[in-house]
Amino acid sequence: MPANEKMSSKISTTILIILVLGFVGLGTLLWLRPSAPGKGGMSSSDRRELASRLLGVGLSEEAADQYEMYLDGARLGREDRAKLAFSIGKTYQDQGNLSRAISWYYRAEIFDPHSSLKSEIGSRVVECLEKLGKYQSAQYALESRAGLEKKEAGEKKGGAVVARIGGREVTLGELNEALDKMPEWARKDFEKPGKKADFLKQYVANELMFEKAKKLGYDRDPEIQKQLDMFRKGLLINRVLEGEVQNKVQVSDQDIDLYYRANKEKYMEKDKKDEKKPGRQRSLEEVKEQVRQDLLREKLNEKFNELVQTMLAAEKVELHPEALQQ
Repeated sequence: MPANEKMSSKISTTILIILVLGFVGLGTLLWLRPSAPGKGGMSSSDRRELASRLLGVGLSEEAADQYEMYLDGARLGREDRAKLAFSIGKTYQDQGNLSRAISWYYRAEIFDPHSSLKSEIGSRVVECLEKLGKYQSAQYALESRAGLEKKEAGEKKGGAVVARIGGREVTLGELNEALDKMPEWARKDFEKPGKKADFLKQYVANELMFEKAKKLGYDRDPEIQKQLDMFRKGLLINRVLEGEVQNKVQVSDQDIDLYYRANKEKYMEKDKKDEKKPGRQRSLEEVKEQVRQDLLREKLNEKFNELVQTMLAAEKVELHPEALQQ
């Protein structure tokens, strides 16, 4: 090959390498750049900030527009896109644009079908449809979601169908489970012949009222949420007490006998004529259940106090009771 052709070939190869490296470098810079300017010369982060400020001063419609453009230009994962779409839907709902709100709620579901917002999205869609006067659509949406939730959670119980609420079936297994969760005194009353039908009617009525409450948006009422949080806290505390206190306290017959001997004066009858005079000493057989309950209560209190002291020490808690006098 002539010298000039070799030189030309080397130059062409060098130029090709430079161009390739140049494109790779440019692509890297574009990818690593925080947020490129979009419509109107604004970056995604700037547009998000603008939307936040507009929302802060009550310009919800303008804020929703900016959030939409931000969503189009930002690089977000499915979960973040779903959360943003949900926020846009709420913004439109707050300003009364219910049709667009529903559209964005559905987008949020499509972006992330397993979103933690799924339940609230469902209740908001139903609420918007109700306010638009689309009652049949609202009922259909509610029933569809209820059926899907039952299927996903595997909560549907077996047995004969004892009632139908729209498209939802209530089975005997579901009814029996609800009955089992009732207090013993109430459960025994409904277990009487002919009373189970009354319980079924009451159960269906409760389900209808619950669905009605969700349609009206009561499940998002701040006061309701506060009460639910308190109830949830109580359930969790009780679970800790069961595991750390109740299940660790045992009372044997020997314990009962020793406690009775040490506290005999507590189990004496009062003199009917003169309460100041000591009465008859009741035997252990007569008061055994009372003794057991008294001893159990003392042991539970002792175990509870031990648990509290351990937690206070572990978390380095400081109490300032003197501040209560201020």
